[in-house]
Amino acid sequence: MARYGMAATGCLAVASIVAVFAWRATHSGPQELQPISFPEEAGWADIKLPVTDVDCTSKGVCRITTLGLYQGQKAGITIETTDIAPSSGFSNPQPSPRKATPGGIVLESQGEPTLNLLRMMSTLYQHPLANFDVPQELKFSALTIEGNPEDVQTAPLKFRVFYRDDQPEGPDYFEMYINPDLPHGFVEFAEKDQQYRVPILRAFGGKI
Repeated sequence: MARYGMAATGCLAVASIVAVFAWRATHSGPQELQPISFPEEAGWADIKLPVTDVDCTSKGVCRITTLGLYQGQKAGITIETTDIAPSSGFSNPQPSPRKATPGGIVLESQGEPTLNLLRMMSTLYQHPLANFDVPQELKFSALTIEGNPEDVQTAPLKFRVFYRDDQPEGPDYFEMYINPDLPHGFVEFAEKDQQYRVPILRAFGGKI
């Protein structure tokens, strides 16, 4: 079952340069780790990871650290966004990976917290894993389907990401949504299609 067939429309206004530091100004100081949450939508296994730090070198080029608690264990991953083009502002039922920014989003392992994240995903996806070997990083082509990446610190964004889009018919190919919502302090990992669950777990280092 596929999801979000139509790309979102519209483009948010560009924030001022001062807003580059807005997230840290409103989220500074020691914080207790928040629990990881799971949006309730029948049939989908989505994840909301709390954001603990944001470091932007320029508008839209950011390193976002997520870390939260799941069953008493720390789980998280680090997300790097590069110079991704904003939403085109029109609907398209089948956005092409060819229009995506290569390497637009990179996921970096945090070690044990990312291993715990993989274990959690295995449970949510109902695919037990025989072993784990989490890679240091995963690179995705990224397509903005809602918002302007320059506004990442001040407005919610939605990215559709493509893994191994050089081989779209191959067994390792998958798509998913990575949706930063820094004003509310989380990044959502949302499924695109349930058929991608096994390729996702394999890419994250799961041995099935």
